[in-house]
Amino acid sequence: MLKRGLCCLALLGLAACATLPDEGAEGTQQIQMSIGQAPAPKEPRLAEDSVQTLDGLPLRVLLRRGVQGLKVSCPGGLRLLSADGRQLAELPPLGHARLGAQGGGIVLDGRDLGGDSARILPLQSGTEVRVAGRRYRGRLWLKAIGGQLALVNQVGLEDYLKGVLPSEIPASWPSESLKAQAVAARSFALAKAQKAVQEPWDLDDSTSSQAYHGADGEQAAPSNAVDATRGRVLSWNRMVVEAFFHSNSGGRTADASEVWGGQAPAYLRGEMDSASEDQPHYAWSATVPMEEAQRRLEAAGLWKGFLGDVQGHERSDSDRWISVELSGGGNRRLVSGNAFRMALGADRLRSTNFRVRVRGDALEFEGLGWGHGVGMSQEGAKVLAAQGVGYRGILEHYYPGTRLAQLRW
Repeated sequence: MLKRGLCCLALLGLAACATLPDEGAEGTQQIQMSIGQAPAPKEPRLAEDSVQTLDGLPLRVLLRRGVQGLKVSCPGGLRLLSADGRQLAELPPLGHARLGAQGGGIVLDGRDLGGDSARILPLQSGTEVRVAGRRYRGRLWLKAIGGQLALVNQVGLEDYLKGVLPSEIPASWPSESLKAQAVAARSFALAKAQKAVQEPWDLDDSTSSQAYHGADGEQAAPSNAVDATRGRVLSWNRMVVEAFFHSNSGGRTADASEVWGGQAPAYLRGEMDSASEDQPHYAWSATVPMEEAQRRLEAAGLWKGFLGDVQGHERSDSDRWISVELSGGGNRRLVSGNAFRMALGADRLRSTNFRVRVRGDALEFEGLGWGHGVGMSQEGAKVLAAQGVGYRGILEHYYPGTRLAQLRW
């Protein structure tokens, strides 16, 4: 008989609980997750600055880094506060501010605010702040670092996901595939945040984490999928899993160890995936001029000098290249298949499952799949959903052995 244990997660100083299926376990199981948090303001504390106003557990998402200036605005007006809660400035409704870094501090329209960090809050709770024309929920933290600015959005997990899903998966796809994506993205975000406990932010807004476009990126169907799976994550051994996903597996998913080395957890092992076959991103081809390939490989530190040939060296069980041999000018070198792909461009070489040949002064590639191949194939999830498989079944297929857990905050 399946029994359930109650698992508590310490997330950003909030008491969050997850009910995890646990076969044969008696009593209470404990999971401890520590996720970083922006510095807590001292009194006076504004009511709208409470973490309880965020929809879901708070995340810190890096929006900008290394920029000289930013333009911020809010229809209802906004205020800038120091880290200890002192008001630095207030902007009236429909006003905007130009923020910059100067001499190690933050300046507002050229005026020194007397510190290297600031919180940006709307005057009216629930309204969004605009940065360079894009709207963001939650609140913003600004930090001057070495004469440049870094901007972090502190946003609730559920609102964050609503700004992520339309960037990661088409809103027109079947609802069960959108729900599967919501659970995978939620799990991925929390797992990444747990690793970033000592860092100034948990994720960034690019595809190196998950593409996040704030409130302007939201669409009805993906938001409904987030709401329908609210707080649900994937668990393994009573821990939230790092639920990787990709566009198309090429007919077989990959072991995480094939791509990043180390030992792959059982739920990230390669499996046959016929659902991904004959989909728009199942097969691909690319041509890269040899001179450009040489330049890109040199820039990545993988090669130096004349490049005359590229050959696959060692394939994995999922037919992806573990290593590739570069040669030219009497030199030879083995590089990892993943590093080779990244150097030539992940959107050009869509996977490491390819055949390559030299034709004239160019490299010609024919390959299968798009992405690293680890975890869930999004196009495969779409096909399974169209066949009537629910989001739970989709997740079980791509993350075998994992279970659903329900966060409560």
